[in-house]
Amino acid sequence: MRTARTYAGFTSSDLILAAGETVFYKVTGASLIEAQSKGHYQGGSHGVSIPIGSIGGRPVRYRVGASRGHYVQGAPAPTAIDKGTVYITNRRVIFQGTKQTRECDFAKLIGFEHDDRSGSTTFSVSNRQKPTTVHYGPSLSASFDFRLDLALAHFKGTVGQFVRQLESELAAIEARRPPGAAPTMSQTVRASSAAQAMDAWRKGPGGQAEAAIKHAMQYMRTAFDARKANPAAPDSLEGVLRAYRRVGEAATAAMTAPSMPDATAQALNAERLSSLIQAVTYLEAGMKANDASLIQRGTHQMNEVTRITDELTQRFRDIRG
Repeated sequence: MRTARTYAGFTSSDLILAAGETVFYKVTGASLIEAQSKGHYQGGSHGVSIPIGSIGGRPVRYRVGASRGHYVQGAPAPTAIDKGTVYITNRRVIFQGTKQTRECDFAKLIGFEHDDRSGSTTFSVSNRQKPTTVHYGPSLSASFDFRLDLALAHFKGTVGQFVRQLESELAAIEARRPPGAAPTMSQTVRASSAAQAMDAWRKGPGGQAEAAIKHAMQYMRTAFDARKANPAAPDSLEGVLRAYRRVGEAATAAMTAPSMPDATAQALNAERLSSLIQAVTYLEAGMKANDASLIQRGTHQMNEVTRITDELTQRFRDIRG
């Protein structure tokens, strides 16, 4: 609920954003899907081979009547035609792939349909004849749905209505929950699978990106302590500025890492990284210009990072049970 009430997106150097446009969600390793047909030839014949003589003692034959038959068109099937990154902003959805780019402008949006089971969303816009389908996987379905709805609410100016609707739905869910109900076997199995998936994520590029952030944050604390102990040292200011840049670079790199397998954790992590990038941007600019207001904004954002990190840590504990 806090995200729905307060989240306003983040800026990104990966896209050329319009004035006032911010990114609400980013998914790497997504696919662009199109319906494609694969046919085959039917009723073909190899024909008849007739001997017509010999050359140098080797027989020569002539084949007649060969035919490939007729081509039978196959049924259209969803096919991944490109891999890339999906961005949801408060104005559009963008797929940025290795071969092509697709854009679905909210102002031209006719409708969209989620397939939570497969983890894909299909968008129909007035300026494109064919719909655009992006696939991100079932583990991110809930997170993608929520961020898209939130971005659309910001575009339409209906955030208050969106929040009230969420509050009503949550209240209805809580009302149906039996008091003190024990978890079912299927819930226990899902929890175990989620913990295993998160452990696998930590051992891969996502965990490496997280370790880089922690290392950069420690470097920043060391640089800040050194400046606090001896503010007149010639390199103390540059050391802090260098530390801010290092944290920002680590957080930006983490934005391109594989998404966390848990949708709630991924949403919190995206918000944390966005706040961290904003924090060090404000702090670096404030320190350079000796601007107290920018430093204050950076400090506020850094407090947000701490709070979100606490929520993310608690989410990790919940996943592990």
